[in-house]
Amino acid sequence: MKAVTPQEIKEMDERASSEFGVAEAVLMENAGRAVAETVKQQIPAGNEHPRIVVLCGKGNNGGDGLVAARRLCDAFPDVKILCCFKEEDAGKNTKEQLEKIKKSSIDFLPASLEKYFEKDCIVVDALLGIGVRGKVESPYSDWINLVNRSGHFVVSADVPSGLDALSGLPCGTSVKADMTVTMGLPKIGLLYEKASAYTGKIIVADIGYPDEIYNMSHSRVEVLTPSEAKSFVPKRFNPSDKRSYGHIFIVSGSSLYTGAGIMCARASMRAGAGLVTLGVPESLLSVYQSRLIEEMPFPLKEKSHGILGFKALPQILNWTQRADAAVIGPGLSVDSETMALVRDVIKYSTGKIVLDADAITAVSENIDILSFSGAETVLTPHAGEMARLCICTKEEVEANRWELALEIAEKRNTTIVLKGARTVIAGKNGTLFVNITGNPGMATGGSGDALAGIIGALIAQGLGSFNASVFGVFLHGVAGDIAASRKGEISLIASDIISSIPDAYNMLSSL
Repeated sequence: MKAVTPQEIKEMDERASSEFGVAEAVLMENAGRAVAETVKQQIPAGNEHPRIVVLCGKGNNGGDGLVAARRLCDAFPDVKILCCFKEEDAGKNTKEQLEKIKKSSIDFLPASLEKYFEKDCIVVDALLGIGVRGKVESPYSDWINLVNRSGHFVVSADVPSGLDALSGLPCGTSVKADMTVTMGLPKIGLLYEKASAYTGKIIVADIGYPDEIYNMSHSRVEVLTPSEAKSFVPKRFNPSDKRSYGHIFIVSGSSLYTGAGIMCARASMRAGAGLVTLGVPESLLSVYQSRLIEEMPFPLKEKSHGILGFKALPQILNWTQRADAAVIGPGLSVDSETMALVRDVIKYSTGKIVLDADAITAVSENIDILSFSGAETVLTPHAGEMARLCICTKEEVEANRWELALEIAEKRNTTIVLKGARTVIAGKNGTLFVNITGNPGMATGGSGDALAGIIGALIAQGLGSFNASVFGVFLHGVAGDIAASRKGEISLIASDIISSIPDAYNMLSSL
């Protein structure tokens, strides 16, 4: 699904009306319904009298809020609608929505909002829409700051009020939402890393645009939605055996970081690989044998205890040709000979290889090898590793995530998975996806190892490297969200993510 600018979405609204006869009122009704349904899903089971406060502005965003409020009033008795404008100043569509609501539930330009937030409630933010520019002034800035101070759960309609829908930066101040229901297509500004502090979880609502409208945008920034992701789920068929679903070879292991390779291997199995072989330094073989069950350890020649060196090169090259995909790097160590070994594997291999963690450090010491390698590669750096690849600072990476990911992918003929709160997947053909699944609880040791294993397993099952990366990041995030719903974000660990991969698949299959 394309991500669009505020101007593009306005043009889409106009075309939907003028060329396809979809009235603005219909789009607004659908938008408000999506917000209301999202709010209902956040109400704990058994709470039949939730308190809901809906903040509405005078424009179309406020109209969406009024539709949501009307639907919530039909379902719950304690809904308060605060119209932060004079009734005569309301826009045309907003006035029409006002006529459909019982005025007894509405306060216009309330003198003080504090009293409405004294009790626990869910807040619907529909104050300001995508047209916000410049600095948000009082009284809107005061209302926004009050919402943020309240600590209540906030659902924003389309964009958090005060957030620039193009740049993703707050216009002086912005609502910090827990969830944002964005209409029709995701707005470019919502997808930036820094915007995640304001948007919370993003839900893209289908509000009834004709299919032709969705093809209007020429943006090369895309988001994978659940309905689209379903088509990437690997299929099972009869007759088949374990080799039908791919064999993945993982190069890992140093005496201090045995867990990284194990988590990578387990994630590969859970992601559907038929066979997983974990290549480890031969002196550590017994350590892995005692911890692995379905995955198979394989001894690789080492230069010293627990450290791989050039002696392992023929073995690894043989495996990269035999296996359907390889992952190199989790817990590998940054020994100088090990780093040189990784570069030689890339130089001489013609297989499909995911390069993670220490393998990225090896590449950063001579990134030119990617351009001349016969291997089909995927790199999965975090911001610090990306800075080494680009020879810049981490701060420069954070400020230019999309541009730098595309630059390396196109110039070095590879796929870049730049990890973060909004993981970016850049392809060598110039395509860029931004992932919106996942949560802060996934910022935990081993999460990246699991992701590398998932992507490798999907490649081994026949998805191309780029599609496997896009879907793998999405699946990893969904599994993390499921795990967080059970364990909470604070207690979430990488093993919880791996254990939730089957549930993530089941969720997608049920769509």
